[in-house]
Amino acid sequence: MKSHARTSLALMCTSEPWRAMEASTKEEEALPPAVLDADAFQAQRASLPVGQFKQHILDTIASNQIVVCIGETGSGKTTQIPQFLLEAGYATSKRIAITQPRRVATVAVAKRVGEELEASGLSVHAVGYTIRFDDHTSASTKIKFMTDGILVRECLQDPLLSSYSIIMLDEAHERSIHTDILFGLLQSILAKRSDLKLLVTSATLDAAKFSAFFHNCPVVQIPGRSFPVDIYHSKQHQIMGKSGPLSTYIQSAVDTTLQIHMHEPDGHILVFLTGQKEIEDACALIHKRLEQLADEQRNSLPHLLVLPLYGALSSDKQRRIFSSCGASRKVIVCTNIAETSLTVDGVKYVVDAGFTKQKVPRHTNRYAIAA
Repeated sequence: MKSHARTSLALMCTSEPWRAMEASTKEEEALPPAVLDADAFQAQRASLPVGQFKQHILDTIASNQIVVCIGETGSGKTTQIPQFLLEAGYATSKRIAITQPRRVATVAVAKRVGEELEASGLSVHAVGYTIRFDDHTSASTKIKFMTDGILVRECLQDPLLSSYSIIMLDEAHERSIHTDILFGLLQSILAKRSDLKLLVTSATLDAAKFSAFFHNCPVVQIPGRSFPVDIYHSKQHQIMGKSGPLSTYIQSAVDTTLQIHMHEPDGHILVFLTGQKEIEDACALIHKRLEQLADEQRNSLPHLLVLPLYGALSSDKQRRIFSSCGASRKVIVCTNIAETSLTVDGVKYVVDAGFTKQKVPRHTNRYAIAA
């Protein structure tokens, strides 16, 4: 396995939630479910920048078959636009389809939108999701979230996607093989179905190129919300070998995390590592280091909940990162799946180990390998 260096080990501190998403200890199992607060949901929805562009987005979609939407980070496009489409009547006779490149984001966004609809007095069953080996849809589902691979499979079963009135390809900049296949398939389907609409959304998409690809379709720009971030780089050098980094960056990430916990003000911590094995090792190391603290020192600190997050975790365990933890502090140790589409309230510190695993093609044997 090879790892690509992104940056040196860095600590990023921000005064606002970090975008972004379990250990089997008893304390994590005791995490309470999120409390449904209708007023809080409505207040949060009203504060999102995308709300100011609701009518403009709907008018543009109504008058065009294809629309590209560039919504900056924190604009609320992922959760709000599907609800705008529902309110506009796009689910009257057919469904609204929304794709995400990652399973974690698919489930998290679907449940968030369901909670917001329930807080608005609508049925939570109007929202469903489908990921590999897990289908949570029913006859009453009006908004269907799915991974892009699931939509490709549906194209094989229903070449015209006749059950959908509009398809929203979210996070299109990720450019997975399934997303690129969908671009071509949908070009063909749209030519045969004049009643089908396509909405391509992203925060960092090259709008000009995608607009040109889709016959110079209109582009809607939605501003986001940005907050001041202080970045501190570790002085420890990361040494790379043939099989990946040789230095103990996991230990450095754990050390930095515990320094924050012991010396910095309240705020949850997000730690980026490369995979499940590293995440589990880091979580175990954090627990071990906490146990080694003197009782007096440990009792003077807020309670620390260590929560791993990676794709192989069950949906219930993944959702624990969103649960309220009272006066405790959460440290979420995750892969880069938490970089997009997810928002974890209360995160003020980010520790980035500086490496990520990616699939790269090996032309000599025509295989894609993890590197």
